[in-house]
Amino acid sequence: MTTRIDNDGPAYPFEIENKSTEDIPDIFGGVVRAGTTRIYAGLTLRDAFAMAAMQGMFSDRETILSFANKCQREMLSPDSAMATAAYGMADAMLRARNATQGEPDAS
Repeated sequence: MTTRIDNDGPAYPFEIENKSTEDIPDIFGGVVRAGTTRIYAGLTLRDAFAMAAMQGMFSDRETILSFANKCQREMLSPDSAMATAAYGMADAMLRARNATQGEPDAS
């Protein structure tokens, strides 16, 4: 059984509204029918958090070297290890966000 991961919804949703009387192509090779609006979810919030975490990890030389050494010792794929760590951080960020959402600012 797999555990469902709460992605916490879209991070950057957008829509394309076609007010014309003809179908138009969308940016993904599909079609937006005449007189309709098509909504695209974009990245999930979890994806956006993982992307930010990975950017932070790659911005620090010591973190990169630490991951490289760990991967070499444990015979892991460096790209998989970094991605797993980034999503682990994203999941922790979502848990912290959900735990404090709606509570007054502690500062």
